[in-house]
Amino acid sequence: MVDMRENDEITALLDGLPVERWGTADLGRLGGCAPHGYGVALVLIAALSPSVPPPGSTRYEEAAYHAAETAAAKVLNDSVAALVGLLDGLGIENFRVHGQDEVTLSACFQQKTAATLAGLGWTGRNSMLVCDGFGPRVEIATVLAAHGPAGGEPVTESLCGSCDLCVEACPAGALKGGTWRPGIGRDALIDAFACDRWRRSHIPSLGRKHSCWLCAAACPVGG
Repeated sequence: MVDMRENDEITALLDGLPVERWGTADLGRLGGCAPHGYGVALVLIAALSPSVPPPGSTRYEEAAYHAAETAAAKVLNDSVAALVGLLDGLGIENFRVHGQDEVTLSACFQQKTAATLAGLGWTGRNSMLVCDGFGPRVEIATVLAAHGPAGGEPVTESLCGSCDLCVEACPAGALKGGTWRPGIGRDALIDAFACDRWRRSHIPSLGRKHSCWLCAAACPVGG
């Protein structure tokens, strides 16, 4: 039985977090691919600061993106800590989804899948989550929970249209120009290992991970 009091508490906390958007994904929509024991994914979106180049820019500054990403990650880490604390207090089993492994370039669960199921955006030709108002210049955090507030309306198609500016901007030639749809494999959109090799060869790590956001800078969404 749905506990409306618990859902109200979770919703109130989410509404008060310093994130730009949040949403709930109904993992039942994934059928047999859903993580065992979890019914919903709570997805948080933090936008990068205005210090990064504007949408559609041809100017790219790695240090600026690194600083903006790091700041957004801190907001998400603090927000997730508060959310997990509440879920633990309510006795709701939960698990924070972590980012991809830097060797295998894969993750136990795709956060973009949860975000699209929650109605927060679609996956662009650059294989990044694209959100109205922010484009791909966002960071994502996801917490799986046994149950929680009702899921949002999933996004089921790409809104990129014929735009391929990110594909043209990729110096590694890693973007394949494919169009996202639910269930499509990552390899149809990007050669992740070609992207990673170029990043490691051309961009200093700045003490975190190798990062190239040329495709994100080129995206015109969010202006």
